[in-house]
Amino acid sequence: MPVLKLRSKMDSHFTAVPHSFIDVYMPSANGEFVKVYLYLLRSLRGPDQELSLSLLADRLFCTEKDVMRALGYWEKQGLLSLSRDGSGQPAGIVLLETASGAASGGESAEALPAAPDKPDAPSTGQTAPEPPSVPRFTRDRLEALKQDEDFSQLLFLTETYLGKTLNATEINSLCYYYDTLKFPAELIEYLVESCVSKGHKSFHYIEVVAQRWHSAGIRTVQEAKQQSSQYTKQYYSVLRAFGITDRSPIEQEIHMIDHWMNDFGFSTELICEACSRTVQAIGKASFSYADSILSNWQKQKVHSRKDLEAVDARRAGARPPKAGNNGKKAQTSNRFNNFSQREYDYRELEQQLLKKQ
Repeated sequence: MPVLKLRSKMDSHFTAVPHSFIDVYMPSANGEFVKVYLYLLRSLRGPDQELSLSLLADRLFCTEKDVMRALGYWEKQGLLSLSRDGSGQPAGIVLLETASGAASGGESAEALPAAPDKPDAPSTGQTAPEPPSVPRFTRDRLEALKQDEDFSQLLFLTETYLGKTLNATEINSLCYYYDTLKFPAELIEYLVESCVSKGHKSFHYIEVVAQRWHSAGIRTVQEAKQQSSQYTKQYYSVLRAFGITDRSPIEQEIHMIDHWMNDFGFSTELICEACSRTVQAIGKASFSYADSILSNWQKQKVHSRKDLEAVDARRAGARPPKAGNNGKKAQTSNRFNNFSQREYDYRELEQQLLKKQ
């Protein structure tokens, strides 16, 4: 076999990532967490070593809550150390050495507190507990769990549902559900079965569902079925508002809807209203366009239908009047309007028609 010569014409401005991070930490980490860690590494090589949560969120197209969750994860993994100010807000980050080799040579990236100009997401009245991060189980712990009859049976059933042999990272995820989240074996079996039945065989997807169940306090199959039914209705309501009736929501759409409900705190009614307005505005379904509408409502602190009506009224009042005096539409002089025109209250007519049905 001929030897391949590899050369590079890339600029020397690059970011070095430790092999141990790629080999040990990255495989079991959430993709959003990896993005945050890589951007911290990149920031050490550039002039912008002063960061803020809002800057990181804007650069990485995520929320400040996502950034904080990532920082907390890497702190638990021992890859960074967070310092906090008197109010408990993050004030600094020190990147630490990985399992073998330094991540940053002892350098630090100072992170400023979150910028105050971004309003927090509306509160839903309940604060769901954050699920614990996924640990890296030792070989001894994995072997001990495999001796557990329930866990051993769970491994067999999961491989049967997925139609393949699980790799080390996937087994680590099952251990996380069983040993860290303390899910009963039958609940984990239902978790895998329900995700696979919907066409989702990705362990990342399964992990997201598991963490959502943990935050909701779900510990039995019956509770999980009720939660799944509730979420399924919400997802399909959003699709119907878009005019989509011939398919199920895909993973990216579910993630976006969860973001609107959990991070923004919007009700299904307001989300569907944004979807309907999206179709009216551009003539087609667009999750990104609806997200821009909901992001704007979140900034204007819209929590209810009443809040939205107030925003719409302010916007309508700010519009310049159409042609004619006192905001009345000017009439052209022709033989069809040389007599008084009738003016209809279309909202009242609509109500009258509905009453007759």
